[in-house]
Amino acid sequence: MWDALPILGWEKIAQSLAGYAETEMGREDCLIIQPDSDAQALEQAHATLKECLAWLESGLGTASGAVPLLGLIERAGRDGILAASEFLALGRTLEVHRVLGNQADPERYPLISARFRSGVWPRTLADAIAHTFDPDGLVRDQASPVLSDLRRQIRHGEREIDQIFDRIVKSGEWSKYLQEGLVTVRYGRRVVPVKHEFRNSVAGIIHDQSGSGQTVFVEPLSVVERQNHLTTLRQDEAREIERILTELTRLVKNVEDTLKAIHHHLKWFDGYLARSRYGLSLKGCLPLLGGTRLDLKVARHPLLLHPVPLSLTLSATSLALIITGPNTGGKTVALKTAGVVVCMALSGLMVPAGEGSAIPLYHRIMADIGDEQSLEQNLSTFSSHVARLVPMMASAGPKTLCLIDEIGAGTDPDEGAALAEVMVDYLVDQGAHLIASTHYSRLKLMALSNPRIQNALMEFNRETLSPTYRLVMGSPGSSYAFNIARQLGLPADMVDRAQSIMDPAVLTLTDAIETINHFKQELDRREEQINAQATDLKKRLQDLEDKEAKWAAREERERARGVKAWQGELERMREKFEAALALVRTEEGRERARAVEQLRAQYRGLANLPENLAPRSAKGTAAPSVGDHVRVFGFDDVGTVTEIIGRTATVDMGAIRMKLALDELERVDEIQEKASLSPKRRRTGGDLGQEKSRTIGVELDLRGMTQDEALEVLDKYLDDAVLASAPFVRIIHGKGTGVLRRAVSQALRGDPRVFRYRLGDAGEGGDGVTVAHLEESD
Repeated sequence: MWDALPILGWEKIAQSLAGYAETEMGREDCLIIQPDSDAQALEQAHATLKECLAWLESGLGTASGAVPLLGLIERAGRDGILAASEFLALGRTLEVHRVLGNQADPERYPLISARFRSGVWPRTLADAIAHTFDPDGLVRDQASPVLSDLRRQIRHGEREIDQIFDRIVKSGEWSKYLQEGLVTVRYGRRVVPVKHEFRNSVAGIIHDQSGSGQTVFVEPLSVVERQNHLTTLRQDEAREIERILTELTRLVKNVEDTLKAIHHHLKWFDGYLARSRYGLSLKGCLPLLGGTRLDLKVARHPLLLHPVPLSLTLSATSLALIITGPNTGGKTVALKTAGVVVCMALSGLMVPAGEGSAIPLYHRIMADIGDEQSLEQNLSTFSSHVARLVPMMASAGPKTLCLIDEIGAGTDPDEGAALAEVMVDYLVDQGAHLIASTHYSRLKLMALSNPRIQNALMEFNRETLSPTYRLVMGSPGSSYAFNIARQLGLPADMVDRAQSIMDPAVLTLTDAIETINHFKQELDRREEQINAQATDLKKRLQDLEDKEAKWAAREERERARGVKAWQGELERMREKFEAALALVRTEEGRERARAVEQLRAQYRGLANLPENLAPRSAKGTAAPSVGDHVRVFGFDDVGTVTEIIGRTATVDMGAIRMKLALDELERVDEIQEKASLSPKRRRTGGDLGQEKSRTIGVELDLRGMTQDEALEVLDKYLDDAVLASAPFVRIIHGKGTGVLRRAVSQALRGDPRVFRYRLGDAGEGGDGVTVAHLEESD
C-alpha cells in the first residue's frame, strides 16, 4: 500500500520527528508513524495538532519526566517486586499525568482534556509512593512503624560503636599498636589498622591485611557483639523494606488497566507535541486533504538544509507531469520532495509547503527511484526498474500516486522511449497521478498532443552552465549534454562533431526548446521584479495611509483637548462677565445700555469656536498644489509647497523644511501673505497672557530676558502652542554664555508637553536655537 516509503527515505523522516519527543514512549510513537487514507482519522489528527500548537504557544507543561509503564506493569503482573527506583519513576509519571490533566481546559483543549480526564486517577497508589519514598528514591522511616523502630535502633547502635572506636584511636594503650589513628571498613565490619608485628598483642578479630603485609585490619573485641547486633538489625530493615515494596507492587497490580491507559495517554500526547514541534521547525502548515487535486505550493524537502522550493499541480484532468532537464539538475529531488510531502500529509503531519497546499487521499503511493541493480539476483539496471514497474502497472488506479525516475532508462533509447510512452499512456488511462522524469524527446512531445499530460523542466542557467534546481511548470527542458560536456573539458572538436551527426530535426527541436525556455526565464525574472516593485509600492502606500490616519487621529485628540480647554476658559469668562454685568446695572440711563451692549458683544465674540480648533471637515479649504503659499492651521508663518507625494507635502519656511500632511495646511492669498510677513514684535509675558484661542507663531525669542523671566514666558508659550496643535516650536535663546540655553534644555527635559527636543541645525540658528517637538513625528 505504501511501497514507496523505503525508497523515499521515510525512516529518516520518522527519526527526525522522534528527535522532538521528550519521552521514550513518545519517540516510539513517532518512529512507527505511517500514512493513512482514512479521512476521519486525518481530520482528528489535524484537530489534535491545532490543540497542541496552541498548548505549546501557551507555554503549558509537557510529558518530560514520564517513563514507559508497560514493563513495570508486566513485572508486577508476574508477582515480581518493583525496585525503589522504579517506584520513584512511576510516581513522577503519575504526577506528570496529574498536572497535564489539571492544565487541560476542556473548552480550549477538548481533545487533550478528554484523554487526561477520562478514567479514575490512581490517587491511592500515588499517595502511597509519595509517603514511602523521599525525592532521592530512599524509603522513608515513616513508611511503616516497624521500619521506623528498626532505624532508630540502628542509629543508636552506630552511635555506641562510634564512641568505642573514638576512645580506641585516642587512647594511649592502642596508639602504639596502630598504623594510623583512623577507622575503616572491611567486609562490612568497622576495623582499625594495626601494625603487623603487634597483631597478636591486641584483642580482636583480624579481617584483612594490606597488600604490603605491613598492616592488618582488626575488629576490637569490645565492638564485635555490638556490630553483630547491628548486622542483625540491618537484615531486619532489608526484610521490612522488601515487605513494603511487595505491598506497593500489589497496589500497582490492582490498578493495571488504569496505568496502561496513563501510559498510552502520555505516549499519544508526547507524540503529538513532537509532531507540533517538528512542523514548527519546518515552518510547515496543515494542508487541505481530499479531492482529486494535488497542489504543492513552494514545497521543500524536510531533510535538505537549503532546499529550493517547488510548486506543481496535478488534477483529475491533468494527471501526469513529465519532468525533463540536465543530469544533476534536481529531477530526482523533485520526485522525492513530492513523494515525501504527500506521505507527511497523509500521516497527519504539518508539511513543509505553503498555505493552501492540497493533497488527495491516495490509497497507494508507488515509486521507482534510483538504480538498484542486484548482482545476487542477476538483475541489471533496466531489469531492476522493470521489476518495480510491473506491480505498479498491475495495481495503479484513481487513488494512486506513481513516481518514476528516468522512466524507460537503462536499455536501448528507442525501445526505452517507446516503452516509457506506453506506460505513461496506460497510467493516465487508469486515472493514476504520475510524476516522471526523463531525457526522451518523444515524451516531451506527448504533452503537446495530450491535454492530460503536462511538461515541466528543471531550470538550467545557460550563462553559467549550471542548474538552478527550480522546477518550471508548462515547458519541456533540454538535457544540455553538449554544454555540460564542454564545461567538463571534453574536446570542443569532439562535441562539435557529435552535434553535426545528430538528426537535424532533433537539433531543431532542442534549439527551439532552449530558446523558448530562455525567453520564459527572462519573462519570469521580469515578472518577479515587477511583482516585487508592486509589493513595495503597495507597502509604501499602506505606510503613508497609516501615517495619515495616525496624524488625523492625533490631530483630533489635540483638537478635542483644545476645545475642552477653550470651553473651560469660556466658562470662566462667562462668570467674569456676569459679575461685570452686575456692576454695569448700577449705571443709569443711556450709559448703562451702552455698557451692557459692549459686554454682550465681547462675550458673543469669545463664544465663537476658534478656527484652529474647528474640525478639519469644517475648514473647507481646497488642497494646496506645488508652488502655493501655505501655512499650518493656527500659525502665522507662511511657507511654499515644493513637493507633494501622496497626501504629504514638503514645505519650505525660510531656513526650515518640513514634511506635513496636506490636511494640516491652508492656502494663503497675497494680502494674507503680506500681513503674515510683517515684522513681529518680541513675545512677552503680556503678549502670551492673551486668550489662548488666537493664532501664534512658531518662534519664541527669549534673548535679553533673565532666566526667571524666560522660563515663565516659555511655560505660557508652550500652553498656547499645544492648544494651537503646533507640531513643533523654535525657541531662540542665543549663544552667549549658554546659561539661558541650559535653562531651556532643563525645562524641556521634564515637560510632559514636549515629545523631544534638539539644538537647531546649521540653517536654523545652530546652538542659539532649540527646536521642541510637541508631538511624535518622523
